[in-house]
Amino acid sequence: MNLLVVIAPAIILLGLHVVGFFTYSVLCASGHAPQVAGLEGRRFSLGRHFMVYWHWALSPIERFLIKRRVSPNTITLLAMGVSVASGFAIAFGHLATGGWLYILSGTLDIIDGRLARATQQSSAAGGFLDSVSDRWAEAAVFIGFAWLLRDTNWFLAVIVALAGSMMVSYVRAAGEVRGTLLDGGFMKRPERILVVSAGTLVCAGLASVPSTMHLAPTVLGSVLAFVGAGSVATALGRWHQGYNNLKTMDELAKANGSVAEPSLPAPARVQPSGESRKPDLSPALRRRSVPSSRMSVVAVAAESGASASTLP
Repeated sequence: MNLLVVIAPAIILLGLHVVGFFTYSVLCASGHAPQVAGLEGRRFSLGRHFMVYWHWALSPIERFLIKRRVSPNTITLLAMGVSVASGFAIAFGHLATGGWLYILSGTLDIIDGRLARATQQSSAAGGFLDSVSDRWAEAAVFIGFAWLLRDTNWFLAVIVALAGSMMVSYVRAAGEVRGTLLDGGFMKRPERILVVSAGTLVCAGLASVPSTMHLAPTVLGSVLAFVGAGSVATALGRWHQGYNNLKTMDELAKANGSVAEPSLPAPARVQPSGESRKPDLSPALRRRSVPSSRMSVVAVAAESGASASTLP
């Protein structure tokens, strides 16, 4: 593939974002910062300023979809389909196509949750659909990399990246079911999408030039190894944090003369940092009722700083 074909979309998008980011920064500096709802307490590795800008830049698309009465579930399924297409493109060596499709999928994944809140269509069913589709979407992309690098020494790096990415989301879900929020770490889903897609496009550029073609597998494998190591570190960090939080809650429960029981959070639409629009499960799904003493223990744990910080 010609190098210009690979980098032309990047040049156009970069130019648009430079103009948009400059405009947004000027508005903020002049005291007219755009108001973007639904980002309270959320964090992103590149900083809150960039995170708010990105959501502000997507607001015209969000308004267009609202006018067209597009369902959030439609966007969710579309995002998963685009990720599957990205995985197929990557598997057969079309790295530029796969990289751009993955970026599109990540963008759609941001929009579906915002669309659900803006149109008051947030629901447990929609959140469940979104959460599961995100896992399939991410698996499809990493399976594509696994097939592409199956005959290289970087195959194991892909497997570690896939396992680490799944565990980041699983540990968080396991913590939420037990009443503790685990949202730490630097390799959350938005960061993974950003690093993987950028690395894929760089490798596409290298592969398009005969003199640098041999470097593409090494660079791509290194990117996936970095994502894998970061994801494993994030998952282990959340695991440790969750164990300490729950251990503290157990000790507080014993001190209050009650037995701590796992509890499900109250039903609410949750929008983590790029990790899908997951709602808390309905109390109707609880296996047993939660005693009032348990609720007081959770409150005490939160006040003492034992539980995690505010949800991003």
